[in-house]
Amino acid sequence: MMLTSLFNRESAEHLSAATGFLLNVPNIGHIIPVQWNASLARAYLQTSRIEDLITIMFLTSRKSLLGNEPDKTVVKMFLVLVHIISLLPRFQPGTTAEQALTPVLEELVRLHIGVPTVVVEQLRKEVKGGVGRDLLDKAVLEWDNREEFWTANEESNCKDELKRLFKESTNIERVTKIDRATKIERATKRATKRELNHLVEVHLDKDDVKAAVVELRKIAKMFKKMPKKFEVTCRLIEE
Repeated sequence: MMLTSLFNRESAEHLSAATGFLLNVPNIGHIIPVQWNASLARAYLQTSRIEDLITIMFLTSRKSLLGNEPDKTVVKMFLVLVHIISLLPRFQPGTTAEQALTPVLEELVRLHIGVPTVVVEQLRKEVKGGVGRDLLDKAVLEWDNREEFWTANEESNCKDELKRLFKESTNIERVTKIDRATKIERATKRATKRELNHLVEVHLDKDDVKAAVVELRKIAKMFKKMPKKFEVTCRLIEE
């Protein structure tokens, strides 16, 4: 349910949040990809965030999340690739199936994730070029050899590295948001309450409660009214 909700927002922020959810929340239970594989395809085509797509596909193809029928469940997850092709006219008109899938397949092959044969057979109907077909052949080989490559230790190390990379990229995005919001504030003395509220939010994202309180005081002084910030209140009580 959480993944479906996040994918349906079709934004970079929510796709990244879905990646963070899968990486950092333990014991999420078994996935039901039939509920969200098309939503994931739409979110990817809307945002072009291939790192999130590949990470999500890797994590949701692990046996621990596939339930009692892992072979069937994982195929339904990989059908996101089929949905990407079918949704191209809506999101990227003029883009061919091979153009859309080549960067995705390259990563799935490079990272030894692969693609199940039954899904590749469906993709072959749309991918006609030699490069695309070669990648599909390699994807099948990687999938068939996955158990030899993905030992428990290798999988654990990969997840740790993905968490580290996700944290780094998230911190960079937060710094960028703060810098952008600060420039907005400095650019005009007539900053709107909405812009200043944004500053409060990015400081909270960075766990900087003191800076968030400073911005709240600015809003109170400028607009003669203290906005409702329930999260700030809760954080102050916690501290």
